Amino acid sequence: MAQKKTVALTFQNRRSTVFFVMYIILKSRTLVDISTAEVKEKLLDYSMTREELLLEHTHTFIAEYSYKTGQLEIYPEDGHFVDFDRKSLDTDFEHAFYKTVFKRDLPLYQQLIDFSGVTHSVQRDANIRLYVVPHIYEWFRISVLYYIDEDGERDRIVLAFTNAEKELEAVHELKSLVTVDSLTQLPNINTFSMQTWELLKNHPEREYAIVRMDIRKFRLLNEFYGTSEGDNVLRFLGVKLQECMDSEELYTYCHLTSDIFAVCMSSDMESICRVIDSIQTSMNHYPINFEMVMSFGIYIITEKDKQERIPVVTMVDRAAIAQRVKNNYMNKIAVFDDKIAEKEYAEQNVIMEMNNALGSDQFHIYLQPKVDMITGRIVGSEALVRWIHPTKGVISPVDFVPIFEGNGFISEVDFYMLEQVCKMIRRWLDKGLEAKPVSVNLSRSNLYSPRILNDIMTCVERYSVPHDLIEFEITESAFAVDNIHLNQLMEQLQKNHFRVLMDDFGSGYSSLNALRELSVDILKIDIKFLPVSQNDKRADIILRSVTQLADQLGLEMVVEGVETEAQADLLKKMGCRIAQGFLYYRPMPIEEYERVLKKQK
Repeated sequence: MAQKKTVALTFQNRRSTVFFVMYIILKSRTLVDISTAEVKEKLLDYSMTREELLLEHTHTFIAEYSYKTGQLEIYPEDGHFVDFDRKSLDTDFEHAFYKTVFKRDLPLYQQLIDFSGVTHSVQRDANIRLYVVPHIYEWFRISVLYYIDEDGERDRIVLAFTNAEKELEAVHELKSLVTVDSLTQLPNINTFSMQTWELLKNHPEREYAIVRMDIRKFRLLNEFYGTSEGDNVLRFLGVKLQECMDSEELYTYCHLTSDIFAVCMSSDMESICRVIDSIQTSMNHYPINFEMVMSFGIYIITEKDKQERIPVVTMVDRAAIAQRVKNNYMNKIAVFDDKIAEKEYAEQNVIMEMNNALGSDQFHIYLQPKVDMITGRIVGSEALVRWIHPTKGVISPVDFVPIFEGNGFISEVDFYMLEQVCKMIRRWLDKGLEAKPVSVNLSRSNLYSPRILNDIMTCVERYSVPHDLIEFEITESAFAVDNIHLNQLMEQLQKNHFRVLMDDFGSGYSSLNALRELSVDILKIDIKFLPVSQNDKRADIILRSVTQLADQLGLEMVVEGVETEAQADLLKKMGCRIAQGFLYYRPMPIEEYERVLKKQK
């Protein structure tokens, strides 16, 4: 009587079987491309979850039978990969899959599992069609491993069924994921780069341009209508981009990210404008109550770009730079030119050298005195940063401060300046020199740091500087963003006996509202408020009103940009007392400022 066979679905010996599967995959040259040694090392730490993922993504079904124990192990347990009779596995394992094999392939399968007369362990492979459901078959890669023990007796047999058609589908899907943007089904940046270089190589006689485009205020569209509607807009734009490009002869295009798309096409501006007009017109008809204003940046590909094989993504970036520099509401098209290139090169040089400049003390304090116009005496100063390069000399703040504000490095410079000011005041006090209040600028990017107050206090206390000798200037444009946060910060500064100045008062549109909501100590009047001539009555009236307002609010007022005696006389008649400007002093090095103070004393 035949020994009763049992089915064990716990799959206790799964590590050895999973390794076998990996081995079979390697032998079969499937998607996994790693060495057998690496597989062994990885499998030592594999969890059940990883094994499940492995088998799921390789579309493999495993059956392992022990001749000695009559135990059958199956993985996955549901055995959904092929249409077989599970009950038949209990009685005749080797022949259990006969009915699953496509009739014409049955001889090959019989040959595959025929181990009669085999005296050693052996592994075999074959491509055979199996029924996945009744009457429907697919191609499988079947790998069989037949074990003989040390005594020459049959030990166990393992069959691994890998669905070759599913793996081909996985390959196609993988290729699609690698080459196509999932949202719009347009080529992604990698595919765009390869196709663009292929286009340039095959048609060297033609001139091409990169056109980068995006939707202005797309973030607001997402906020108003939700990201699902935003995705619909991007799909719509992708379709319209394909439609309008079909009329062109040679081109490539892609969806980069978010609302950004790019095209490589003829550099003929007539053709480019035709495409731009078509896209903008299409977006105007999108059925949503939102103004779809498109922005376009253009970069003309040069022969040098082709020779040096400049990355396509760099060309797209240059088109983006043109958009940033030249676009405005009325001008939706911007072309990258030599001036922009020079500016980009200069900016990149600044960025490359900024960290070294900070570390090697190339940033210096220049002090511009604040003067009592009645007595002519210095009552304080403003600390201004100057970059003194070892080979380039003095670099104007106009050439680096906007860049630092854009990339956030201005925060580093601000605190470097604060520390240098604290050192300077400490040295004055230690030498018995006259110390006047010094105002330090705080950039907008610094104001929203949760550590700003702690960092200020730590720096000032480190040098034991009296708080009434440090003032903080905050530009008026910062007050238009988050008055609640700024008010809390200024209150904390004032509680710690620092004075706060609103710099460039009058340069924005929020001045009066900021005065109503925020507590400042000093107003610095922007030079734009100063009358340009004696006949400038409107400016005269405005300045008188601001002067009276500051007086009624109990605020000190400093007028900056005073350059003529006539301006100074007018200010004094209006009751203004403190001024800053070239009429009195230009920004100067610390040593010169100290000499002026000594001479004044």
